[in-house]
Amino acid sequence: KRRGLASVLDGVGGEDAGEVASQLGARVIRRVWKRIVQQQYPEHNASLLRLSDKLDIQALLHQLLDEAQSAISAEGERRGKAAVTTEGNASSPGYPASTVVVATFCQRPDKKGYVMGYAHVGDSRIYLLRPDRPLQRLTRDDGYFTLKIEDQTISEEDALRIDQATQADALSETDREFFDKR
Repeated sequence: KRRGLASVLDGVGGEDAGEVASQLGARVIRRVWKRIVQQQYPEHNASLLRLSDKLDIQALLHQLLDEAQSAISAEGERRGKAAVTTEGNASSPGYPASTVVVATFCQRPDKKGYVMGYAHVGDSRIYLLRPDRPLQRLTRDDGYFTLKIEDQTISEEDALRIDQATQADALSETDREFFDKR
């Protein structure tokens, strides 16, 4: 069934914290999206949003991310309190965290096709793949290569070439150092 929303969450953190964060975030995003669509079209059983002047796609996507973040933070606080009250607990439970990318596809009111809106947090990326066109990266992340490009240690072209290398042994020694740290 068409939902008009795609998301990818990649958990980070110790032990099972990343898995908890990504699963919780996915559940919250799905629930909030369903609520948003029902609020937009209470009289229909719609699953896709229709583009209109009243629809602020970016605000809706940020709402999804904010609510997921709130749920993940609350789970982190709950885990922290539980760890403190557990006698003899010498280790931290690991704070749940996740990167996330979300994209929505809204129907155009007057034409065939869709408009895509997207948002992201962390070093997960969104790419646009279209027939007969080169792959286009839509988001800037806070990953290793982005930081190196920003401090002008490496050019964007070199970072892309190194990051997409399929055989590290074909890279120069300097490029290999970047490749290993990405």
